[in-house]
Amino acid sequence: GPDAGDLPGHCLYCRGNASSAGIVRLHQIQRKVCPTPRFGKGAAMKACVRIALLAWPAAVLCAGPQPEKTANFSFFKEIVIPSGAAAKIAAVELDEDVLAAAGEDYADVRVFDEGGTEVPSLIRRRTLARTVARETPVAMATLAFERLADNRIEVIVGPNSDGRRIRAVIFHTGQKDFEKQVIVHGSPDRRDWTQLADAQPIYDYSRFIDLRNVRVEFPDSSFAFYKIEISKITESRQSPLVQIVRQIRGDADASRIESASFLSEDFRIERMEFLELREFVEGNEPVIRAYGTRNLAVTNDIGARTTIVAFESRRAPLTQLTVLTPSVNFSRMVDVEALDDGTEAGKPAWRKVASSSLTRIDMGNVKKDSTAISLGGPRRFSHYRLTIHNLDNPPLAVASVAATGEVHEAIFLFEPGRRYRLFYGGENQRPPRYDIGAVLQNAGEADTFECSCGREELNPARKLSRAARFSGKGMLVAAVILMVAALVWLIAATLKRVEAD
Repeated sequence: GPDAGDLPGHCLYCRGNASSAGIVRLHQIQRKVCPTPRFGKGAAMKACVRIALLAWPAAVLCAGPQPEKTANFSFFKEIVIPSGAAAKIAAVELDEDVLAAAGEDYADVRVFDEGGTEVPSLIRRRTLARTVARETPVAMATLAFERLADNRIEVIVGPNSDGRRIRAVIFHTGQKDFEKQVIVHGSPDRRDWTQLADAQPIYDYSRFIDLRNVRVEFPDSSFAFYKIEISKITESRQSPLVQIVRQIRGDADASRIESASFLSEDFRIERMEFLELREFVEGNEPVIRAYGTRNLAVTNDIGARTTIVAFESRRAPLTQLTVLTPSVNFSRMVDVEALDDGTEAGKPAWRKVASSSLTRIDMGNVKKDSTAISLGGPRRFSHYRLTIHNLDNPPLAVASVAATGEVHEAIFLFEPGRRYRLFYGGENQRPPRYDIGAVLQNAGEADTFECSCGREELNPARKLSRAARFSGKGMLVAAVILMVAALVWLIAATLKRVEAD
């Protein structure tokens, strides 16, 4: 007989009545004859799994192509590049339409060209190299002091050897509750004096109100010496101690005498600081512009003794709010709170962003107007609320609130002859990372040119993308149904064949 190794993998099937002529001996069967597989339930299941694995990629492909990158954004604007632009870096301002739809970190603001290719860009605040005037101190020594008649003193300081143009003097003192008059003279040689300021007030009314002024201004001058005269240098103050003398006759007071004493208090000046106005060139000065506010609502809460001023913004990067009111002679504390649109309905989470004071004084020589509130940096919220603490004073008549803030821009490298679009308003976008980000970050004003934006348009690719995803799901379901039907037919045919064998 044949070797045992010749038998595995060889099968002989006979149908009907076999004669001697139809007999085939095992050693006559060639080794390369392909065996006929036996279809059992396990083999049929393996075949089904193979078909399913092959059909799944086809079903996924039937779902349609993946959406383009621009389909992740809700809006776009055409970027208008001026003709003859010489610089290679374009800068486009993010206007209020873009700010209203963009996220907090601007991760959903991108630049694309006409072919749908993303162009590396950078969002930054716009700055200008501008000349800024700033007051700086001028060092001068005290040369003479004299106490004059009529409760006055005279101080001579100098020399102003560099000829600096001095415009103001500040009196540094730790005293409270005072009011003085100051006269300023200037001289080139301490013999001929020119009057620069006459009876200018310095005061501190902190006993009654948060109001203080220790600065005297005068026309710019470059005198070598300055003479300062201060009136009412010594003031009498009533002592808080009161002496009471009672005379008693029998069980009743015959007389009662109350006497108060007065204390003399001299005005002590720790130092005088003279200021000049100098010009500096700064390259990182942010550009500030006015932004609109809407839906102003003013409510007076009599019980809480407050005035609530609420308004809305389009999420512009605000840095300062100014309360516009016709009221005069007031000084009130104010708190600023902010709220974004994403807050859960019915549970407002107001966030305190600033506190300040609103002051307007117009009484004779005392004038002060400070109704601006600094927000301490750019703030992007959609709702703002100002709480003015009136205490027992009548409410202020608030007419409106003016808002100013930084200008933010997108800068990118451009090629002449190509068209660009600014896309924005996406969801769940991660901040982009470009290898030329450092190059764009260091671009100065001279290296860029300003572009403008067209009107806001809905992104049609976003609508098509949603429709494509919807139709893709339908096609996927149909493909799965067809695949299952094919598998059922294949399994049934296989089982039928096995039973027949």
